[in-house]
Amino acid sequence: MAVTTEPGLRVQRSKDITEEDFVDALDRIRPAQTPMLSLAANEVQLGAIDFKRNVDSFPGPKGAVGKADNEAAGTAADVSSAMRPIGNIAQAFARPWRIGWIASRVPKIKGVKDISAYARQTYYEAMKTDEEVALGSFDQVAVYDQGSGLGAVGGGYLKLTDAANAYSAASAYAIGKPTDLHSAPSGACLTGTLTAAATRANLMAVALALRTAAKMNTDWLLIAGLSLRQQITNLTNPVTNTGTSTAASSVVSTNSEQVRVYLRNESDSVLGVSVDTIDTDFGKIFVTSSDYIGTTTTDSTGGALSAVNTASGTGAGARGLAAFVSTPKKGIIVKKGNLFKRWGITPMTEEIAPDGGGNTHESKCLLAWGVRNPILAGWINAT
Repeated sequence: MAVTTEPGLRVQRSKDITEEDFVDALDRIRPAQTPMLSLAANEVQLGAIDFKRNVDSFPGPKGAVGKADNEAAGTAADVSSAMRPIGNIAQAFARPWRIGWIASRVPKIKGVKDISAYARQTYYEAMKTDEEVALGSFDQVAVYDQGSGLGAVGGGYLKLTDAANAYSAASAYAIGKPTDLHSAPSGACLTGTLTAAATRANLMAVALALRTAAKMNTDWLLIAGLSLRQQITNLTNPVTNTGTSTAASSVVSTNSEQVRVYLRNESDSVLGVSVDTIDTDFGKIFVTSSDYIGTTTTDSTGGALSAVNTASGTGAGARGLAAFVSTPKKGIIVKKGNLFKRWGITPMTEEIAPDGGGNTHESKCLLAWGVRNPILAGWINAT
């Protein structure tokens, strides 16, 4: 499996490779396939199945208030008044696989020297896509481990940043939720039909809302489903405006036609445009596509599952039916450096007792992810 290395990456002997080196290398395996996971910074040594840390808000500026000589300090601000805890739950990922008792010995597969190593690499990459859809899920909430078939899951990006999912007061902390003071600004969260949500005006408003929240010009990345990705480019389609009017002499005349023309270097074999940067007054929004934006707590048809996140109702049966459903009209807006992932157990493979059909293995890992500050987040939840 090809690994795209960065310039100057040091070639290491296996005994020198640390967990950090290993997970960094994983990020460089087809990074465009899993943009959210690859963008998230790596941290190791999770230490617990869940984690909690504080987020803060920078104090606002004062007006024309001067400090006089010998003036008392006055009322002091509580430094912790804007601090709130935020956290998430680690999720285990696993992929069982088998090498048949014949295939493991003879014949050799052309182009594969070691079928066991080939399978291990394949399922490590498969787990990356599992992790990507969990991180980018629009409906996945954080739930603790409740036994077989109901293992712990982490909250997805939308639930970690959505003001509608925030806990209500400083003393009401809940795992996998944004705080009562820190959530994605409403102006950066677009809903509605695809053509109504993803408009020029709305995208400009998103940039303004994020600038207001961040208090600085910075760049953003829109990770878009395939339909949303096309809609962004479609915003450049030429626009015509025609009409008719009747003059005093009852002769119908036609208004002049207005056409927006785009000039670019083209050849006879190339036609069209592809927009990958939205340049605004308040920073750039870079656009990339993803196959893995969607939901994770419904069945494969998108139907609701009973008690998918609890031990009641259909319980394990419901969770066992949960599937990723692509929603290509949705997208997630992220700031570089605002996502991180914590590895509790880096990808590993265990051999399970054979059952006569061949050697059985299970590749697995434990991973938690988080958003450093939910204020610097947004999304397009189009239908």
